Amino acid sequence: MNMTANAQHEPLGHTPGPWVVPQPIVKGQGVAFSPVFATTLIAKVYSTVYEDHQQALANAHLIAAAPDMLDALVIARVHLTGIRNGLSEYKQKSNIEYNIEKIDAIIKKATKGDMTK
Repeated sequence: MNMTANAQHEPLGHTPGPWVVPQPIVKGQGVAFSPVFATTLIAKVYSTVYEDHQQALANAHLIAAAPDMLDALVIARVHLTGIRNGLSEYKQKSNIEYNIEKIDAIIKKATKGDMTK
């Protein structure tokens, strides 16, 4: 089994990724928001505090990372199940390092590059 392949799971009915935040803040009539797009607009993200653009942007990045997070969780579950069941291909360092790098990239996407949160 190739542990570096993309996660394969049943479609959950959501719009497939990648989801992106193409521009930080959209201003116009009404309250400013951060958009999240895939093939269409996924969400308009606002902050809990009026006009807190940093919070709205941080929330948008977290939402945009959701499909990647789901894929990483599926991969991690398969990998951990393989280790638990004693399957040697899951214990290979290259597979473990690849999955850690993938998870780190997703955390970076979700936190706008700040992995200290």
